[in-house]
Amino acid sequence: MSYLRFSRVEYEAVSAITRPLNLNRYRPLALKRLLAQSLAAALPELAERIGRFRRQEIRILHDYFRCQQRPPEVHELTAEELAMLAEAFGPVLFQVRFLRPLKSALVHQFRDAFPDLAAKLGRLSNERFEALCDRIKQRVNRDA
Repeated sequence: MSYLRFSRVEYEAVSAITRPLNLNRYRPLALKRLLAQSLAAALPELAERIGRFRRQEIRILHDYFRCQQRPPEVHELTAEELAMLAEAFGPVLFQVRFLRPLKSALVHQFRDAFPDLAAKLGRLSNERFEALCDRIKQRVNRDA
């Protein structure tokens, strides 16, 4: 199963519970227990249904609401920092297979000369670093 179906009332109830949570630090199975307990009084059928979710189903739900919590801005880099990154390693991105080691290498490379930039890169989650790399690729293609 790659999708879940909820009525509007069910979706809003689940959304209200997940909204204040930091789902980056909340495991899917813990979310399952919390939702089942929190919904038991108001929506017992939904609580029971969520309580029966298999690992893949609760992971779909967890990932969906975790993605909904992301702020729209991908990074906190200035335009100058973004331009410097695009110039320094933009073309390399088209050949890099794994981005996590690249992030570590960039943080290390910029640590002495540009400590603020290194700190900003170091704070990015892997997902946000990937989004930053995609943005830099678009910029390199546009400028080419």
